[in-house]
Amino acid sequence: MKKITIKSLLIAVALCLGTSVWAEDDYYNKTVYSQDFENATSYKTGWNVSSGDVAQVSVGGNNVIDLIQGGGSGNRTVSGNLAAMSDKFASVTDYVFEFDFGFSSANLKASTLTLNSDKGVLFTITNNCRNEVGVVTNASGENIANITSNGYIKACPTIFNHFKIISNAEIGTFLTITNGTGTDVINSVKINDGLVVLTSFGGSLGRAMSHFAFDNLELKIHQEGIVIDAPIFKLKSLNGTSRTYTITNPNGEGSIYYTKEVSETEPEVGAEVFVESKETSVDVTVSESG
Repeated sequence: MKKITIKSLLIAVALCLGTSVWAEDDYYNKTVYSQDFENATSYKTGWNVSSGDVAQVSVGGNNVIDLIQGGGSGNRTVSGNLAAMSDKFASVTDYVFEFDFGFSSANLKASTLTLNSDKGVLFTITNNCRNEVGVVTNASGENIANITSNGYIKACPTIFNHFKIISNAEIGTFLTITNGTGTDVINSVKINDGLVVLTSFGGSLGRAMSHFAFDNLELKIHQEGIVIDAPIFKLKSLNGTSRTYTITNPNGEGSIYYTKEVSETEPEVGAEVFVESKETSVDVTVSESG
């Protein structure tokens, strides 16, 4: 039995009576780091605002981390250490890192946020005082996107944008930004020519009463699947020349793909004989001749 790769299909099993089954996960199918800031004890680990504050705030029923300038004179330096992810990059040549970010503006000074890597600053977000717009620039200072969050509300932001960084040793590093509802892509752009290792968030909260908020940090990699030798494949019923079998994915995750065609060779990519089921168990009826 040989492993079959079709798109991001990870597990292939040849079954009797010409039926084949695949369990499919997304290409980036293994989460190696995540932080949703729901834990009241550990949510602020690695995050700091000089002379400011870090708080856990509920927004729309979900907890986020709120970085707070806190009033008074001067901007406040922000640091979000991603050291907890550092060991996850060992031997990795392809990954996706995602997070949600929102801001509320200061009344006197601009605020800036950077995402830093072993290759330097990847991008910067600048929000001018009393302004709902954040200008995203690349390492060369070129404008690559404008995002919208809250203006001067003197509170944790409630409008977030979603950031996705895909970094691959062969094709480079790309940034995709979607709006607060996740329905519209604001921009998708290359921000580095090679693979990068993410190290920290940085920047400053402007004077005064400005806020940065984050949620749903996640780092995922691609992990090859394994061949399963004995899927759960049982006869369910007989009806004349038709037999119904129940195919169950032992992996318990992903979608089941199956075909009733008998073939000794690999099916073609996107062959119409495939049927997809989002369930972990599916019934397949096979009609036999003679």
